[in-house]
Amino acid sequence: MNSAKVIIIPLHFMLEKVEEEYLSDRRVRYVIEPPEAVLEALKWLKGESCRDLNDFLILSTAVRYDAVLATYDEDLRRETGLLGVKLAP
Repeated sequence: MNSAKVIIIPLHFMLEKVEEEYLSDRRVRYVIEPPEAVLEALKWLKGESCRDLNDFLILSTAVRYDAVLATYDEDLRRETGLLGVKLAP
């Protein structure tokens, strides 16, 4: 028997939270990764799990835009040092 709980959150609530906490923050820059970033991420993925693709997309985009990355993901933080991505404390 599956013991997972289902939580129903109204869409308008989620949209308000995203707009209030993310979209209105001037410190955050939103970008769409270019196809080159996707290709680079796929090259870096060789030998890694496909589950890591999103991490490599984030890193590739950060390298491309010379962005400072903020994350609590320990694996992603470790990869930033190997690729020269600046990391927020």
